[in-house]
Amino acid sequence: MARDCRAHSTDFFHINSISDAGAIRRLVENLYQGWGYNAYRKENQLRADDLLVRGKISELLSDLRRRWQVREQAWRAEHLPPPTREHPYPDAEAVKAAQSMQAIQKQIEAFEVKIRTAAVPENDRVWQRHRNEKDILEHLMAIDQQMLESVIGLMESVSTCAVSEFHLGDLEQVWAARQDLLFGGGIGTY
Repeated sequence: MARDCRAHSTDFFHINSISDAGAIRRLVENLYQGWGYNAYRKENQLRADDLLVRGKISELLSDLRRRWQVREQAWRAEHLPPPTREHPYPDAEAVKAAQSMQAIQKQIEAFEVKIRTAAVPENDRVWQRHRNEKDILEHLMAIDQQMLESVIGLMESVSTCAVSEFHLGDLEQVWAARQDLLFGGGIGTY
């Protein structure tokens, strides 16, 4: 004999004395939801996914910086030999190129810090009344995915790109869009 599970589960809530308890039930629900945090809400899943994507972007940016560091070291080994009596001073162009590679590494490192410490909208019940949190987080995820694609493109071009042609322009534009979404009003947050 097959029993209807839906009928049985709804009967449970009618029999359960806590479902009619009012204040006690609200307290239990708040305990379950962590005073406003429910891991099963779409907004909380999006917030967690955003943190994961930004963690991956941060990791890839660190790897990109390391690749530039390896490239700089190889450049120095090839173009900046130790000084000799015949050549006591290094070639100025080679030093300039090595310094440019160091500057690129510093830019990447600074951007990686921005990504790692970037804000995410808090799970604030007051603001939930005034903004559509799910839409903001979905747009935020889309922007973070654009950043991820830009970083992957930069990683693919690091070995073939000329030092003077390498820039974080696309990444900076996506970052500006992210900041505008969070702090500039974005998609009708208020």
